[in-house]
Formats: sequence, structure tokens, C-alpha cells
Amino acid sequence: MVDKCKQCGKELPPDTDSPYCDQCDDMLDKRFDKIEDDIIVYKDLTPEEIDILKKFDKENILELYAKTYTQFANEGQITEKEENLLNKIKNNFGLSQKEIDAKLEFFKKLGKELCPDCHMPIKDDYNLCPYCSITLNEDFEPEKDNIPNKYPGGQDVWGPMLKNTGCIVIFALILVAIITFIIYRIVLSMQ
Repeated sequence: MVDKCKQCGKELPPDTDSPYCDQCDDMLDKRFDKIEDDIIVYKDLTPEEIDILKKFDKENILELYAKTYTQFANEGQITEKEENLLNKIKNNFGLSQKEIDAKLEFFKKLGKELCPDCHMPIKDDYNLCPYCSITLNEDFEPEKDNIPNKYPGGQDVWGPMLKNTGCIVIFALILVAIITFIIYRIVLSMQ
């Protein structure tokens, strides 16, 4: 019997543990990340988002709950709206208080904070977030010699382009065009 992706129906390789093909798995992971961000910002969870989250295992939902709870707690007193959202997550996914407490305790052992940018758990003595590279300690100044060629947001721009054959060809063609234009202008000025 051949297993099929629960999302698109594509046949799955026999050695896979996931009920989704690679493309659907990536797509669902991106949607999960967006839902996670939206929960923190809008403090709400729509029925469509609940349907998407039901495709994930309980461990993912427990982690989502713990990150959300920790983020809300770090912002100060948990409001009624935030409490309602946490209860919505707990009730829709059958999370027990024992499971939640265990996950929150695990988060406390990892660190006392979440990154303010990506909301991943970090230790309180980190200067930079290991997930998104945001500076966490305002007094931290990296050594000038070790600063990578990156734009704010942690994206290395030149490295991937210089490894891409297509980009190198385009750069070479632009260089040839510039040199040809210069030679053409010199020849025209000599006549």
C-alpha cells in the first residue's frame, strides 16, 4: 500500500514518517510560523487557523502555548483577552494543565525569556538571539573585525549570489557590456 500526502494526495516515499510530502510540509511549517506571529500580535485565533494547527502534533501545540504564555507574561500582567486566547488553545487541542506546566518548566530551564523578535526561547545572558541574530543586550558591541557582511535582519547578501552560477554569468555579461561600451566610445572619439 502506498501512502499519500494528507494535504495534496501526492504519493509519499516508503521511508517517510510524515503524513505530508516535502512541499506541503514546508508550506504548513510557514503557515504555522505566521499563525504563531499573528497570535502574539492580534491575540486571537481564527477557526481557519485552528484547522491548520490541527495538522500538527500535540508537542508543536504545547510549544506554541508555552511561547505564547511566556511572551504575554514577559509583557506584564496577562490580560483577559490573552487569558481567553490561551484557554482557546488549551481547549481546542485538549492540552492538560499537567502538560502545559511541564512545557512551561522546560522553557524556564532553557532560559527566562523569549526573543522579542522571533519569540524563540533564549537564555537571559545572551547578547544575540541564536535564531534571528537580533541584538538582545543594548550594551553589547560586537568586535569590529568579526562583523559579517549582513544587512539588518541577518541576511547575508553577497555570499549566496557569489555561489550562484547564474548570478556570476550575469555579472560577467554586465562587465563585458561595460568594457565593450567604453571601447566603442574610445573608437568613436578617435575617428
